[in-house]
Amino acid sequence: MIPSARRAAPLPLLPAALLLLAGCGGGGALDLRFRPAPGTRFRSEMVVDQRILAPVEGTEQAMDQTLGFELTTEVLAPPPGGGHRARLTFDRTRMRMRNPAGEVAFDSAHPAEPIPAQFRGLAFMAGRSLECSFAADGTVDRVSGMDALFDGMMEEMAVPAGERREVLAAGIKRQFGDGAMREMVGSLVTGFAGRPVRVGESWEWRRRLQAILPMTLDWTSTLLSREGGRARVALRGRVSPFEEAPPVDLGLARMRSSFTGTVEGEVEVEEATGFPASLRTVQEIAGTLTLEMDGVPPAVNPMRVSSTTTVKRLP
Repeated sequence: MIPSARRAAPLPLLPAALLLLAGCGGGGALDLRFRPAPGTRFRSEMVVDQRILAPVEGTEQAMDQTLGFELTTEVLAPPPGGGHRARLTFDRTRMRMRNPAGEVAFDSAHPAEPIPAQFRGLAFMAGRSLECSFAADGTVDRVSGMDALFDGMMEEMAVPAGERREVLAAGIKRQFGDGAMREMVGSLVTGFAGRPVRVGESWEWRRRLQAILPMTLDWTSTLLSREGGRARVALRGRVSPFEEAPPVDLGLARMRSSFTGTVEGEVEVEEATGFPASLRTVQEIAGTLTLEMDGVPPAVNPMRVSSTTTVKRLP
């Protein structure tokens, strides 16, 4: 059943906020790994628009969510042994949720007082930073700063000890824990070829996501063109269930997911910096979320989810 707008909690969104993509080019081939020089800074905006359709008493109802971040990425000195480090700062956070019961919204640039309870954790993120470490091949080694972020979000939400706090804590850890963040960043960074590629070349890769919403993504990426110092890469993916994944811990319950669908889009990369100048993807999935509790029959919830993610550079 879709919760009321006053009490609704955001469902997992596509992890496009951490789009540390990309590469530097030269000659006829382009290396798409993330490797700008230390001291380089980028500002960008990421917006995810999502529509969730689920039956309520036999009638399909919609819940719309918009999540937005303005981000500063600063490339740091490389770690010992090689690789890369980057600090990601959430300069601005905003969210809007709407369902048949009403609409609520939050924007850290124009915060209302008091801040609605369901947005206090999001409000705490504004101005906070995470640090990402990458191996020389572009894979994600570590995302640090998660413990402080989690503790601060829980404190801001001021939920008394008890079952509700357990559920809330499990949800935040699921979406913002170290494993989830490494998975989010890694699903994008490692999707680019580990070798230089030429215009017209395609490469395939697979990612299995587990921490947030278990699913398997099989991708085909194609370098479409290079012009004016920018490279265009097409993204086409197929979503299928991750059957072997253990259930996600929700505190008082466990969640299993089974979704199929597609995701398509395009990213434009600045060759001189290896950072995305723009990105747009559209994902369409359908399937079920199954909630399991001890002593209670599983609750199977069918739903369809449409998500559009856009990223653009800011001055």
